[in-house]
Amino acid sequence: MTRVFIECYKVVEEATEEDEETYRSRSELFMDLVSKRDYPLYYTMIKNPISLNIIKKRIHSTYYRTIAQFRDDFHLMFNNARIFNEEGSFVYEDANEMQKLFDARLEELCPGGVLPVNHTHRPDDEKSLMLNTSKFNEDDDDDDEEDTYEGEDEYDE
Repeated sequence: MTRVFIECYKVVEEATEEDEETYRSRSELFMDLVSKRDYPLYYTMIKNPISLNIIKKRIHSTYYRTIAQFRDDFHLMFNNARIFNEEGSFVYEDANEMQKLFDARLEELCPGGVLPVNHTHRPDDEKSLMLNTSKFNEDDDDDDEEDTYEGEDEYDE
């Protein structure tokens, strides 16, 4: 999953706007949290501030357990920018464009939000990617109990 997260992060971090002969980084103002001293109103309006550097740290830790959790942090960052900045401003438009790039890359790597199994892994590695489930009850005792799987609640979102 980390590889997917890094690729999605990079597409946002490297986003630029071409303006005649120059390029402007769209992500520059998203790298760090907004200064509380310079923009105190931001922290009144935005209840869950987040930056690209926070997301980057989370990617390289065990913070993100699901693709949805990862996606939600990026969407939070883009939404925060749209809430605080005026429609039509550079920051507002940068948030829109970076979200388009992010969503497209994430969908390309994880169609429908599902992480595909990488077939270049060894069979032992593929087994480790499979859900942790128990075997079906081998004795068919015809009672009305449902078959259950170990750890099924670990994957609830």
